[in-house]
Amino acid sequence: MTNETPHLPNDRAAPRVTLPSHHGDLPGVRGSGRDISLRLMAALAPQQVYALVGADLGPGTVTRLGEELPMARVQVDLLAQAGDTLHHIEVQSKPDPRLPERMLLYRMRIRDELVSGRNRPACAKGIRQYILLLGAGDQAGDFDDGQATFGAPVFNVRDMNPNTLLADPSTAPLAALGKATSDAERLDIFEAALKMIRTVADQDTA
Repeated sequence: MTNETPHLPNDRAAPRVTLPSHHGDLPGVRGSGRDISLRLMAALAPQQVYALVGADLGPGTVTRLGEELPMARVQVDLLAQAGDTLHHIEVQSKPDPRLPERMLLYRMRIRDELVSGRNRPACAKGIRQYILLLGAGDQAGDFDDGQATFGAPVFNVRDMNPNTLLADPSTAPLAALGKATSDAERLDIFEAALKMIRTVADQDTA
């Protein structure tokens, strides 16, 4: 691979950038001296600075945005650790086209908090994510915005064998959502699941 010096658009007209009254008002100036210097350069000549990484902002007006992004509180559905791996399951009642994007967000927050952050559990080294779809339809698990790609496997309860779900009381409530060839068969599965749940409830109260 050859290292090419990016072309700096010096021949272009200087972009129109609105600056605060003094440098202390520039957003995101916290950091090392080199970081601050580069941010000030980007505020004064954004096209030239972004050209260093091969980004062409074009000849028009460039609006500088604040670099400090708000961090919203995130809550996932299921998160557990087994060995050195964190396992995250997101349960979805119906398909959501933005779920892959949210899964990527969840992954980065989990990694930040529990893998690379100060709150990491002992030996937490990796993350596995899964999507569990309860309703009908097709749920995408892949995210691709042209630069970042990510994917999580999707498991649809409606494709699962109801007998497998009935094999354990903890999954029996999902059995009626499993694969069935007719409404009558689904009703039989529902009754079997209800019977199992009642049996466990009676044992707990005995």
